[in-house]
Amino acid sequence: MAYTLNGDSLYQVNYESISKIASLLVLPMPISDSDDTQVYDFGGATRTITITGVIVGTANHTQFKSDFIDDILDGDQSAPVDYVSDTMGGVTYKVKIDNIDTSYRSGVPESLEYTIKMIEADT
Repeated sequence: MAYTLNGDSLYQVNYESISKIASLLVLPMPISDSDDTQVYDFGGATRTITITGVIVGTANHTQFKSDFIDDILDGDQSAPVDYVSDTMGGVTYKVKIDNIDTSYRSGVPESLEYTIKMIEADT
């Protein structure tokens, strides 16, 4: 199994962070201690996945991969794409891309480093 995004290999993923948070409504009670706080879970939950990695190949190959990743974040993500996490034994998440950072080391166009932040999504 391998890390993939929209069916395409992400090559060497060095780090993966998965967090899930609730959107809680927290209402502290006036003139009361914290054990009297009212907490409501009206907002649902959000899962965020952040990965960092590197793609190594020819300069043309790394540029092609950079363009492929960048093209997913096009300002019109109408449907989520599949992200397959090898860390969890091939778990597939439906995601939309929130943020992409790519960089090349000076003078080394054969090595593309990337960070991708994704949000699990249904639509």
